[in-house]
Amino acid sequence: MTLTIRRMKNDDLNIVTEIEKVVWPDDPWTHEDFIDSNNPWCYCWVLEEKNELIGYSMQYFDSDMTSHIANICIKPERQRQGLGKIMLNHLIYIARLLKAISISLEVNATNSKALHLYKAFGFEIIDFLKDYYPTGDAYKMKLHLLTNRCDV
Repeated sequence: MTLTIRRMKNDDLNIVTEIEKVVWPDDPWTHEDFIDSNNPWCYCWVLEEKNELIGYSMQYFDSDMTSHIANICIKPERQRQGLGKIMLNHLIYIARLLKAISISLEVNATNSKALHLYKAFGFEIIDFLKDYYPTGDAYKMKLHLLTNRCDV
């Protein structure tokens, strides 16, 4: 299995939005949502195998150099193969590369697979968000990257 992670291009958006509709049918992002999120502080990535787009992820960076993971999404037929783990590892790598001090995310409170993955990477639950999603509650999670930051 040869995988490639690269920056998302406009040409990818039709496939990305189709994956989004299948994985998140109750609240999918639209083509326009992805275009609107395109800014210098947003990093959108796609995961490919043999030129087939099989997943994507998005992360934002705030002015205080914290990273926020907006989405990690893998085609349903390719889930449970460690691909989400690969994408998460990449997002953490990019956050460290850009010297982020922490990474935050929200996850559906009933998504036990994602919760397990995030906890395995060291994310901690820091808040409960009642009715955060149209389908229910969420947890806000955080991973601290730099513990000894010195402002000089």
